[in-house]
Amino acid sequence: MIEERLGLIKSQLKILEKEIKNHLTKESKGYQDVSQKIENVLSIPGVGHTVVATVLAETDGFAKTHSVRQLISYAALSIDHSESGEMKGKSKMKKKGNKHIKGVLFCPALSTIRVSEEIRAFYDRVAEGRNGRAAALAVCRKVLTLIYTLWKNNTSYDPNYIKKGATSCPS
Repeated sequence: MIEERLGLIKSQLKILEKEIKNHLTKESKGYQDVSQKIENVLSIPGVGHTVVATVLAETDGFAKTHSVRQLISYAALSIDHSESGEMKGKSKMKKKGNKHIKGVLFCPALSTIRVSEEIRAFYDRVAEGRNGRAAALAVCRKVLTLIYTLWKNNTSYDPNYIKKGATSCPS
């Protein structure tokens, strides 16, 4: 009976994923710009339709987000520095914010680490002095920054962007 129930849930998940993909790739009048932006975001390795749908739904299509820093803080991916006067404590991730975005970005961040050389180098550099989870959350923050930048600039992902001489992502 448990296996039947599990099979039913798996089939329902497949149907939902198919519906999400169809909804995001639907090209109707007036939505060509949005469809192009979605395709640009999907060009990031490891980012799929479910991630894009969740981030867009939770941020209202970045309508009320004016900067990358605001988005990162909203997604609970910013760092809380503990200091008072001359005393400096340990830094840690903030716990307040939208946990849905943070949760949906964790697995794509791990996939991106595996696929992209630049992201892997960034992960290795951050993980050197910390644990792997903190470095993976830093990659989540980087992926969210990429999603926001590609959406706002309407450009597709270029893995050689840094190598071409750019120093930072415009926001």
